[in-house]
Amino acid sequence: MCLKTALAKDQPAASKDARVRLYLLKADQLSQRVQRGELSDLDARVTLQELYVNLKSDADDEERANRASKPLKTKCSEFLGKIECTTR
Repeated sequence: MCLKTALAKDQPAASKDARVRLYLLKADQLSQRVQRGELSDLDARVTLQELYVNLKSDADDEERANRASKPLKTKCSEFLGKIECTTR
């Protein structure tokens, strides 16, 4: 499947992510159903896009939770009598 090839070429580390593996397996499953005439190509693409949106939302939620749990750090420096601080 060209999706797997493109992903392996562009982002080889992504294949270790469980969400990416699920997405690719679902793409294979839908492809087989289309080939057997059980599902239209359009329905398969819609189903795969819905899965992508759900997985992306979950990943975004996880990232936000990780950022929220990290304490903020403030670093200040002085240059020519002026103090500048950055909080991350």
